[in-house]
Amino acid sequence: MSMTSPTPDPAGTPAEEKAVSVLAIDDNPQMVESLERMIRHTPGLRWAGGVTGESEFRSAMARHSPELVVMDMQMPGVDTFSLLQQVAKDFPATRVLMLSGHLQREYVLGSIDAGAFGYVGKHRSPDYIAQAMRRVAAGEFFVCPDAAASAGLA
Repeated sequence: MSMTSPTPDPAGTPAEEKAVSVLAIDDNPQMVESLERMIRHTPGLRWAGGVTGESEFRSAMARHSPELVVMDMQMPGVDTFSLLQQVAKDFPATRVLMLSGHLQREYVLGSIDAGAFGYVGKHRSPDYIAQAMRRVAAGEFFVCPDAAASAGLA
């Protein structure tokens, strides 16, 4: 399991202070690295860190209290719905965006029922995913059209 940490910003510019802090959890380290690159290059978002396992995630949440979590739907050994419920309980100000290759009805609706504010397919472009992150962080409920259609929300 690996974890990437935020890079300290000595400048502390006002724009960066207003940026939404994002923590990512995905069992695929390459996906975590891709999200880090995308977030670091997206205005309005700030990389808080990335993890590949549940215990690391819990530690990172306690350390960073991010405004937004980007979470993979299916990870070995992780009960994602329970983890979502725990985030909602322990970090009520944190919004969760599910980023998944699984767009089936039970995953989309189960995530929403457990506390996710959004659901986006991993096949979407980086710009689309970044827009979904911004919208969810702003408190908007966001489900990409194909996930909405499969869940009967469209």
